Amino acid sequence: MNQEYEIIVNKKLVNEFVETHLLAIFIALFLSSLLILYDFWIFLSLFVRQVGHGHLRVQTCR
Repeated sequence: MNQEYEIIVNKKLVNEFVETHLLAIFIALFLSSLLILYDFWIFLSLFVRQVGHGHLRVQTCR
């Protein structure tokens, strides 16, 4: 009886642990993907500015 109860408690603890850490992992992945996109956008804008095509230019002359 006690062993079954311990297993149930352990499963509950593991589930809570996984849920909280999944949320943390999801937030970390989301932030890192945002950073990667931001770096890529900076790189792309620099590249486009160097190439200097009028219709592709990111920064307008105004």
